[in-house]
Amino acid sequence: MNETPTSGPGNKPLNEINTSALKQLTVQVAPNAFTDQVEFKVFALQSGNGTLDIINLYGQKIASVYSGYMNEGQNQYKVNFSKLEQTNFIYRLTVDGKQITGKLLHIPE
Repeated sequence: MNETPTSGPGNKPLNEINTSALKQLTVQVAPNAFTDQVEFKVFALQSGNGTLDIINLYGQKIASVYSGYMNEGQNQYKVNFSKLEQTNFIYRLTVDGKQITGKLLHIPE
């Protein structure tokens, strides 16, 4: 007998698992690790003011990728890092008071 599963891990309904990423602010970074260019795909739950900053490991802001109004849904930003000599960075995304951070690994050529 073939049954279609109706729940996943933790007995959550499959439709809840599949859409859970859409219920929060998310960032996809590709490629990561990168040599000179990276693309950020930001999914915002609602439109609002936001910033996407690059920070070094000392906590200093070294670049502002974007600062301004972000539309609800997907927003894309491409960045060229060819002039940077450091190898590790942190990105910080803030939209309407909600903040997430992540790591970036820069591989010098």
